[in-house]
Order: sequence, then C-alpha cells, then structure tokens
Amino acid sequence: MQQVDPTRGVPASTSTSRLLFPVSCAAGSIALLAWLLKYSHYGVDLTDEAYYLVWIANPFLYDVSVHLFGFVYHPIYRLLQGDIAALRQANILVTFALAWLVVALTLGRSARGAIDSRLRVALSFGFASGALLLVDNWLPSPSYNSLAQQALLLTVSGLLLADRELHRTSVAGWLLVAIGGWLTFMGKPSTAAALAVCAPVYLFAAGKMNWRMLIVTGIVAAALVVLSALAIDGSLGAFARRLGVGMEYLAHLQGGHTVQNILRLDRFQLNAREKALLAVAAPALCVAGLCLQRWRPARPFGLVACAMLLAAVLLLVSGVRLPDPRLGVYKDLLIAAVAFAAIGLAVVAPGNLLGTLRRGDWALAILFLVLPHVYAFGTNGNYWQAAGAAGLFWAMAGVVLLVPTLAGDRWATLVPLALGTQAIVALVIYSALLAPYRQPEPLWTNRTPVEFGAPGSRLVLSQDNARYVERALSGARQAGFTPGTPVIDLTGQSPGLLYALRAMNVGHPWIVGGWPGSAPFTQAHLRHVPCKDLARAWLLTEPRGPRSVTGEVLAPFGLDVGRDYQVVGSWETAPGAGGYAQPRLQVLMKPLRPDDIAGCARATAGGLAHAPQ
Repeated sequence: MQQVDPTRGVPASTSTSRLLFPVSCAAGSIALLAWLLKYSHYGVDLTDEAYYLVWIANPFLYDVSVHLFGFVYHPIYRLLQGDIAALRQANILVTFALAWLVVALTLGRSARGAIDSRLRVALSFGFASGALLLVDNWLPSPSYNSLAQQALLLTVSGLLLADRELHRTSVAGWLLVAIGGWLTFMGKPSTAAALAVCAPVYLFAAGKMNWRMLIVTGIVAAALVVLSALAIDGSLGAFARRLGVGMEYLAHLQGGHTVQNILRLDRFQLNAREKALLAVAAPALCVAGLCLQRWRPARPFGLVACAMLLAAVLLLVSGVRLPDPRLGVYKDLLIAAVAFAAIGLAVVAPGNLLGTLRRGDWALAILFLVLPHVYAFGTNGNYWQAAGAAGLFWAMAGVVLLVPTLAGDRWATLVPLALGTQAIVALVIYSALLAPYRQPEPLWTNRTPVEFGAPGSRLVLSQDNARYVERALSGARQAGFTPGTPVIDLTGQSPGLLYALRAMNVGHPWIVGGWPGSAPFTQAHLRHVPCKDLARAWLLTEPRGPRSVTGEVLAPFGLDVGRDYQVVGSWETAPGAGGYAQPRLQVLMKPLRPDDIAGCARATAGGLAHAPQ
C-alpha cells in the first residue's frame, strides 16, 4: 500500500515530487546563471560590443544618434565604476529577473489558482532561463537589444496585471506598460512602434481594455519621453534633430536601414543538426510530459527524462569540453521545441480544449507568438535570426495554451518543459562560448587578465587579444597619449581599442567601415565635432585594412594625413580581430599642429563643422 504524507493528505511519492521537481528547475537556472556570471569576466568583442560600451560610457559626448540606450544604462555604468564584468552581470540578472516576473504572472493567470504559489515560483525559474538566449552570440554587455528585450518583458508584466476594472494591481499594471513603452522607445524606436500597435490589440482582444487608462498610459509614456529629451538635449527640438539627423546619417551607410526595407518577410533555414534536434526534442518533451501527468507505470520514464535534461544542463555548465554542436545562425529557434511540445500536450489533454481556453488565453498566446518579431522589427538582419533571442515568448505561447488544461496534480507536466528550456539554452550558450562573436578562440581558453577601459575593470582575454591590447596601450603611452585624448578611428573596426585606451571616440562611438557609404557617414558625423577637438585629435589607421576608412574624409576639415600627422606607434592586430583571420598593421598618428584651430575654421567656413570654441 502506498504511504500517505499525513501533512498533506496526498501520496508520499507525490509529496516528494512536489519538492524534487521545483528543486530541479531552480537548480538548473541557478547553474546557468552562475555559468554566465563567471564568464562575464571573459573575452570582449572589439567591434559591436565595444560600440555598446563606448556609447554607454559617455553618451552625452554626441549630439547626433539613432540609439538612446546609452542614456538609460549610463547611470548604472557610473554606479559600477565602469567595471565591464559587473555591467554584464547586472544586464544578465536584470533580464532574468524580468523574465521570471513575466513567467510567474503568466502561470498564475493561466493556471487560475491550480498551481501552488511555491511551485509556480520554482517553475518560473525554469522557464525564465529562456531569456538568457539574449547572449546567444556572447555579446553580454548592455545594448539596444538588451534594453528592448527588458522593456518588452516589463511591458508584458504590465499587460498581465492591467485590467478593465481599476484597483491597485491593475493601476500598477498600466503604469508598468507606460514605463515599458518608454524604455522600448529608448532601446529601439522601431520596436516601440510595433509594440504601440500590438499592446492595445491584445488588451481589446483579451477583454481588458480601459480606454481612459490607455490614454493615461500613453500620456505617461509620452511624458517620460519628453523628460528624457529635456535631460539629454535640453529641448524637444534638439532631441528631434538628434534622431532625425541620426537617421539621415545612418542612411549614408546604405546598410538597409530604410522604411521600405523594414517592412519585409524573411525566411530561415535550419541546418541538418538543428532539424534533427528539433525533431527529437519536441516529441520527447511531449512524451515526458504525458508520462508525468498521473501516477502510473509510465511515470518512471518521465522522471528519467527530467533527470537526463537536468544532467545535460549540469554537464554543459560543468566545464567538461564537449564536441562542437555545430549549430548555425538560427540556433535560437530550437526553443520552438518547447512550444510544440506544450501545444501537443494541450491537444491530447482530457476534455474539450476549445472549451477550456478562454478569450484571454488565446489573446495572450497570440501576443507571445508575435513579440519576438516585435523585438526584431527594424533590424537590417534576418528577422528570424534576430527574433530568436526573444524566443522565450514563443515557449510561453505554448505554455499559455497548455496550463488551463492541467487539473489536479498534472502540474508536473510542466517540469520537463521547463527543464527542456534550460537544456536548449545551455546548448545554445555552450555554442556561443565555443565560438564567441568575432573572437579568435573559445572563452574557456582565455588566460590573460588585462585592464580594459576604466581603472580596475579587468577582463580575461585570449593570449593574442591580450598581446594586441597591451602593445597598443604601451605604444600609446610611450608616444605621450593620455586618457581623454580625442582620436579619429579610421580603421573602421576598432572602437574597442579606443575604449581600452580610454580615448574620446571623435564623431561617433564607432566610425563604421566596410559599407558603401562609410566615407560620407564619417564626414557627416565629424561635422558635429568642434574644431578644437578635430585639430588636436590623434588618428588610428589601418593602411590595408578590409574595413579601413580613407583619410580623404579629413580634407573638408583642412586636414591631410600625410602633412598634418606624425607616426608615433604601430602594432599588429590579433588574428581574428574584427572577424578577420589575418593580422593587420595599425598605425597611431599624432597631430603636428594641435592648436591650429584657425585652419579648421577656414576650411569649414561653409558650416561643415563647429566654429572654434
């Protein structure tokens, strides 16, 4: 005869599962977080990620920009004293915490009180790990992408709490929607535009629309944007010019950032390994969930499946070196296995699925389905590839359809889905650490600590990258370079080196090379630099670099590379720097007449640059 737990009045085995399953979910997420927090000290991409860091470190230096995330993250950067590892850790923890809130609110709403609050907390830990796909290429520093995702998570939390009837929780929800909308705009205005359409549609479809509160929410969000504009530029006119001119200059690059290009349909193609994983994972998770629905002979198979999933997570984070999983650029789409499994479980659930699900369930599921593309909206890259980083929403769409069908003790059905989410995320991140974006080797082979940027901010880099940075720092110091000195980067790909030098990136946080319009883009931004800074700015060049910007861009400012500058240092880049295998020579040049402001003023008398100051 089966023992009964006298404290709960349920079979002892069931009582044990109420402890083991949540502990397993929590253990998997804690292991993943510890793994990411550890590697936050490792590696750095000297192009895109460095651009994020430069922009966050001093966003008020530039009066033209498209992105505004630097202004949001700058106070955190100052609070952490420029410590890159701590900044990355904060970014990861904030993202996870907001994801946990979304999952907890979703489970609470969809379960309609059927899942114990303590179990809901633990299961939320499991599913929230899906938000860690944000670091799928190992670009863990805060960026416009991270702010957009964090803002979406905050907005969704508000949408879940908001209601037609006004009470304390509902008002808090509407307020969160306003704050989330504002932050979305600060992260990616294109995403904010898409969200402004989707959020009201969801509220109306879910029967939660309160037009008065929607108007108030819009006013609060607009007020926050206005306050941001005043804090950043002092006036709405200057703020509007910042964004308008920024978009105009971005178009110079000819990188696909146009209205016509934004409204498009992209395709994706999983590689053979990803197709096989998806084909196995979705039915396996579905079967594991079925086995755990009730105490019956099949239940041990479900327990074994859960144990294997947790073991896979712990193995991947343990430091054991496993073969390359050979995942492609669409690897994040593997999270769809969780959604497919959840939908499969909902379809085979006892009773009438259509009768079980309410209007709000369908509305929320559809909202979750479209949110990854809301997140990706506006990027010039493939929408499916970009949307995968917000793949947690796809998984939650399936969960929303499944949870209302669970009754009694069938909550255990969710456990393999939560553990499956963790296993997929662990596999994707393992792939990222194995081949981090534009870095020469796996992160775990990095051994050399280097002070990078702000004093006390240390990162563990590969031997080649560390040698490259240290040679550049040594050469610059010997040439008399001091922190805060303006530098014009004509390499087209070295914002990270300027950040390490603690230089002032002149014109733009990253003078991007390699695009058809890189030269006019550079000139356009240099026109906003005061002549006193242009005259005393040093040059960093890469004479035969694949993304080098021609020195002719300086001619309109009365400057000539051969006449006005002296070579004071040189070094070779690391193999793999900027995504190129071959090292390239970089040259540091010092201005011969740093006080010749008049020459710049004469050359720019037509208004191409600021007058002397």
